[in-house]
Amino acid sequence: MDGAEIDKLSLTEYINHIHRLSWEDFISEAFRKSGTFYVSALYEKAVEAKAKTIVEIGVMIGQSTRALLKAAVENGGHLYSIELSNGSLSLVGEALKSGGQDTAFWTSIQGDDLEVAKTWTMPIEFLLIDTSHEYGFTVKELETYSKFVVQQGIITMHDSYYPPVKQAIDDYVKLHAEWTFEDITPKNDGWGLGLLRRK
Repeated sequence: MDGAEIDKLSLTEYINHIHRLSWEDFISEAFRKSGTFYVSALYEKAVEAKAKTIVEIGVMIGQSTRALLKAAVENGGHLYSIELSNGSLSLVGEALKSGGQDTAFWTSIQGDDLEVAKTWTMPIEFLLIDTSHEYGFTVKELETYSKFVVQQGIITMHDSYYPPVKQAIDDYVKLHAEWTFEDITPKNDGWGLGLLRRK
């Protein structure tokens, strides 16, 4: 199936299509669609960190889910995906299963992530935040979830070049000396991928 044919697929068809692809073809399609290799960068950083408890906030079509699930499987860990939309979670969950992905290493949680945090107890080694992109909400997410991140643990921020997200990251790091920031944006990515690490 070429790019023109893929672009004619409905959202549900597209989600099912990408999660049936091999890892190499999945990365190629993610790049074709978005012009970025951010999903492979997420996978590489999670594997490099040997993260066992991986949490993703914001699922959408499951590109980052697929990448982080692959890392969780390889690390012998587990991925927890938190998503406000039950429809999105259901579509991605069904697509991952039908595509042969190992969902025994995956738990989906439907709800507002700030509400989910009220009952969260597990230490987090690798966290991805990719949700509202609003300044105030992003700051609240960082303040709320950073307390669960272990020493040398990682928070990745997608769309870190987007002004409200960038400002939230900058302000958070200024106020919290225990965190360092690194720009890990892949080449030709105009959206940005940031990494915060707890000292």
